[in-house]
Amino acid sequence: MSLEYIIAISFMAVMVLITFFFAITVSRNESLLRKRIQEIEDSQGGSTVPGQRLFTEEASFFERILLPYAQRMYLLMERFTPKSYVSRMNERLVSAGDPMGLRGSDFVGVQGLFGVIVPLLVAVLLVSLGTEISMVIMISLTLSMAGFVLPMFMLSKKISERQEKIRKILPFSLDLLTVSVDAGLGFDSAMSRVVVNLDGPVSEEFDRVLREINFGKARKDALRDMVTRSKVKELSQFVVAIIQADKLGIGLSKLLRVQSKQMRLSAKQRAQERAFKAPVKMLFPMILFIFPAIFVILLGPAILILPSIFGGM
Repeated sequence: MSLEYIIAISFMAVMVLITFFFAITVSRNESLLRKRIQEIEDSQGGSTVPGQRLFTEEASFFERILLPYAQRMYLLMERFTPKSYVSRMNERLVSAGDPMGLRGSDFVGVQGLFGVIVPLLVAVLLVSLGTEISMVIMISLTLSMAGFVLPMFMLSKKISERQEKIRKILPFSLDLLTVSVDAGLGFDSAMSRVVVNLDGPVSEEFDRVLREINFGKARKDALRDMVTRSKVKELSQFVVAIIQADKLGIGLSKLLRVQSKQMRLSAKQRAQERAFKAPVKMLFPMILFIFPAIFVILLGPAILILPSIFGGM
């Protein structure tokens, strides 16, 4: 028996074992989840709970197919995954706004699914098609690296986009806070007006702060946790100013008006900074794509005439 068939059989055996593990755990986990959902429905008088969407046609392909397998993949990788890494992924997912309701363990499972299972399937397929072992190994390693790195890249991009949205919406949120405080509302009530009238990550963060305050957490602790989640410098400055004003007894209306102006000044400075960087960023595309076309247009006719000129000489 050749080496290729031995490797193919080994891969097939691994896939069969993994599939068998998924098969023996899927029914048990789903039955426990269904039982828990039924208990919550009974306690709420038969109302629908968000978790039930995983078993309806409204759920996406990721929620119905990929997420359950990712969760079971994490069970396989749990022993080899540091708890600190899962905790860090939890923090990053919170900073990204809890995309698709993923937890740190789910994210690690997604990495394992695309970084281990998919390369194994591709390797088995390539071996069955008679591809050289060196090529199979190279393609599998490339897919494995991409499976682990691309989810991290997409998560980082999601965090950056959310932070940019916070920076854009924050001045308008502070304006609404200022108007509400001037109208006689307290700070918490003014934050609730922002939650009701504005959409976006700032409204979501304010809503979470209000819920934490209602649960008994101190306002300053809830605001600091908001800064920890968002990791936005401008929001951190706003929270520090609010906490200091609360300690010193400074009027919130004037403070919010100053903070709003400061946020708009910061936004203007960021726009100017991007404008100053634009010529440098445009230089490389011009060198690679625009200058060669200009040289062809200007020097092309001369190059065509040069042979006849030198031939005559």
